[in-house]
Parts: sequence; structure tokens; C-alpha cells
Amino acid sequence: MDKPGKFGKIRNLAKRLSKLQEGDWDAVVVVSGTEGVGKSTLAIDLARLVSKLNGIKFDYEDNMAYDAEEAIEKVQKIHNKGVMVLDEGMRLAWRRQWFDANQRHLIRLFSQIRSKNLCFFLCIPSFSHLETYFRLHRITYWLHVVKRGWVVGFKPNRMAGVKDPWGIDNIQRLINKNKLPTMSIDDPIQYIIKHHRKIPSFCGSFQFPKLPDFEKYKKISDERKLRGNHIEEVRTVKQIIRDKLKEINKKMREDGVPLKKRSSYITERDRTTLSHWDNDDV
Repeated sequence: MDKPGKFGKIRNLAKRLSKLQEGDWDAVVVVSGTEGVGKSTLAIDLARLVSKLNGIKFDYEDNMAYDAEEAIEKVQKIHNKGVMVLDEGMRLAWRRQWFDANQRHLIRLFSQIRSKNLCFFLCIPSFSHLETYFRLHRITYWLHVVKRGWVVGFKPNRMAGVKDPWGIDNIQRLINKNKLPTMSIDDPIQYIIKHHRKIPSFCGSFQFPKLPDFEKYKKISDERKLRGNHIEEVRTVKQIIRDKLKEINKKMREDGVPLKKRSSYITERDRTTLSHWDNDDV
């Protein structure tokens, strides 16, 4: 992006990301904003430009994922210096609880991103949803879509000793002192950008175009999210069963039942009783 306070072009940021990849770096870009404002559009626009600069074709099937497991699988097949867009199907996935449960998978994912010098775009509603370590140490750029077709960008301060490279605490102080106003997507863009410039990590702003093949993206996205919701429902049921079995095992252990008998009992319960539990019981 251009100097703070000056409007840049989307291609300028794409060139910076491509240059990072050429220099043996990966790039992780968070795209935030309210639902329907154009996060996916911006991420796809940038991913296409970066791919083109690197001489690689962007493809919706190959370069987009809707959950971490799918991203891990696809990242293995992507070219070095390729791109991956993780769409907003993972809205709450990056909170601490999810991080703890999936740490092994995430370590593997970001190890692959690093080793292959990938450019990774993560679309989420709020930057604050990110787990703290990930937010402080793994993000290259934070792009916030303030209204359709407009984005403000931020980059971290990596000076030694800085505890809050994004200045999040400073943003809250400015709001508390009424030095930053409340904003909405229907405010004039000049007004929005003017006040975002007050944030120390601000690094520029630019317009971005609509997707020329939006209907194609929408169709694929809707199909994948529908499938993802079904998979999540199956996972929820399996988790309920596991939790119930843990309760049974804990009670039997407290009653002094030997491990071998506990194992046999729980296996039998899995085949019989579990299938009869209804939603009210669980």
C-alpha cells in the first residue's frame, strides 16, 4: 500500500505480497469486516493478482477452503509461492478454545504455509476474534473492509520490545477519550478514512472492484458452506457421544472398575445404548 494517508491501488499491495514470497517469506493477510461487506471479494481479488504476478493460475476449487481441515489438505497440493483463501465459514474458529483443540493441525498448516512461501488470506468478521499469539506474531497485514469496495490497511510495528504491534490497546484508549468516533458503513468514505489514519498501525487505503464472476463464486461458496454445516452437525453429535462416554468411564473409574472391564462395558454401550439416546438426554 502507499504512504499513510494516501490512496493506493490494490495492485500495489499485491506486488508487496508477491515480493515477500520472492524473498523466501510467507504472508498471512487477515481480511475483516461485517457480513456481506465484501471480505471474500477483496481476498479473491488480491489472491488472483498475487497468483498472476507469480505466474500461477487462481482456481476457486484449488485455492479456496472453508475449514481448517480442508485448508491443510489443499495446501499440500498448492505450488510454492501459491495462494490460499480461507473463507468466512470459520467465523469463530480462531478463538482460544478452538486453537487448543486443533493446535497440532494448525502447527502443521502454518508450517506448510511457511515452508512453501504461500500467501494465505483469512476472512473473519472481527480481528479481535483471532487467538492472541496468532494475532501478535503471524499476521503480515490486517485489511478491514469499511464499506463495499473500500478497505483500510494496517501493518504491525515489529520494533523490539513492542507488546502490542497492532496498537489495539491504543485504539480503545482513543475511543474512550472520544478521539475516535463510532462509525458505520453508511458514513462517508473520506470521514471513515480520516479517523482510521489516527490509528498508529494504519498504512493506507484503496478501492477494490467487484468480482467479475461473482455468481460462480457464490454458487461454489453456498454449496461448500452447506456441506460444511452438515459436517459440523456430524462432528457435534460425535462430540456429544464422546462426552457421554467420558462421563460413564469417570464414574466407573471412581467406583473402582478395572480398565479391562471398563473398556468392554463402554464398547458394548457404544453398540447398544448410544443409539437410543435422544436429544433431550444429551
